[in-house]
Amino acid sequence: MTMGPICVLILPNLAAEEWRRRISAAGQEAGWNTLLVAESLDVTVDLSRSILISESTSAFQAFSPDKVAIIHADAEDVVELLARMDPAGREYVVGRASIYLANAEALVRNGARHIKIPGRLALGGGIPPIELPSPPQISAGYLGMFDIMPSPKVFETEWPAGLFRYAPNRTKTMEAGDIELIGPPRVLAFGPYIHLPCGQWDLTVDMEVDIDDMPITLDMAWGDHFDHPAASTRFERSGRYRVEFSSIFASTRPSELRISLPNALLHGRIRVEKAILRRGP
Repeated sequence: MTMGPICVLILPNLAAEEWRRRISAAGQEAGWNTLLVAESLDVTVDLSRSILISESTSAFQAFSPDKVAIIHADAEDVVELLARMDPAGREYVVGRASIYLANAEALVRNGARHIKIPGRLALGGGIPPIELPSPPQISAGYLGMFDIMPSPKVFETEWPAGLFRYAPNRTKTMEAGDIELIGPPRVLAFGPYIHLPCGQWDLTVDMEVDIDDMPITLDMAWGDHFDHPAASTRFERSGRYRVEFSSIFASTRPSELRISLPNALLHGRIRVEKAILRRGP
């Protein structure tokens, strides 16, 4: 018979409460206790017949990854729950959701068991398989690299202009991605601070430049938020441009595209249309 504890990491989603209820009920029927763990755990107590459930990977630091089962449906389910909890901060929830997902993905790469929902969760220890329903259906999107764990080696998704953040001197009539260049040197666009799994990640940015054919220079960079040097990019005339970047993430880190104006300008504007994130050939 499997002796515990049984560690279950549930990534936040709208069905998580129902998942916890079903796991607890099935465990109790088989003679197991269920403990909901925040971010720390007292491992000095007897946990031999306990199911430990948490949304935080740090709760299971005392156990080897192969002792942890991770259950989730789609990455966007995490975004949806966090957005409902904090509607006013919706523009930041994608980055926050990526922290949960990237930490879980790293745990899977190190041996944790990944259970994709909907499906049946088999925990062992005499606990019958547990049917876990899907969260309410929502659109797929920016965090699709975490729908499969470990993250696929070949992946592509589109990040819209609204996912990035912009300098505060914007008018209410300006759409996401529109940037006025007139003014002093400053950061124009940055973000989205989505945590990415380690490895090489390429970003292609589609931009429209309106400079009255008077050349400008922008400093542009992509990569680890804490370590990515900028490169000067010169635009000779108005038009549509595609700028390509590549960066290797040595560990799970927040990603950042940063566009800066190195010198004051008296003319021009640009528009970030979209970005394509790619991994693999």
